[in-house]
Amino acid sequence: MRVCRWLYLQENQITNIENGAFRDLVSLERLKLNDNRLRTLHAGLFDGLGKLDELWIHNNPLTTLDAALFSTQNQHLVLLMSDADSDDSWRCGTLCWLKEEENTGAISFVHEGEEYKPCCVDVVWDSLQCCTWIQCNDILPFRLSRRNF
Repeated sequence: MRVCRWLYLQENQITNIENGAFRDLVSLERLKLNDNRLRTLHAGLFDGLGKLDELWIHNNPLTTLDAALFSTQNQHLVLLMSDADSDDSWRCGTLCWLKEEENTGAISFVHEGEEYKPCCVDVVWDSLQCCTWIQCNDILPFRLSRRNF
């Protein structure tokens, strides 16, 4: 399976994926995990997937992602987090690291002209402001709460 480039596991009611499950798929470029029952994606899950450039995770009961999940990612990644029909509930205040990745161009949410940005329950993704508590306290003390950091 080392030459597998696309792996579609969507719509399978998957609830958990063990670390290392994709370890030997070094040629994997596209991974579809959307429309399952995943509640978390463990740090290190995508380690070794140096060619991964498209990841579909929308329509899962995920609420946040750990920055370590993509710590070994060394190329641009299209991340599909929410679609127009999804009822995703991302806590985007916990995704400042992801907003920074979007701002630098390392991650995008556009696939074939459609946007798959996080559908947030706490803020509007495009208005998400990420900064240290001291910076935000100096600039906007009335708008941000500590839960956004």
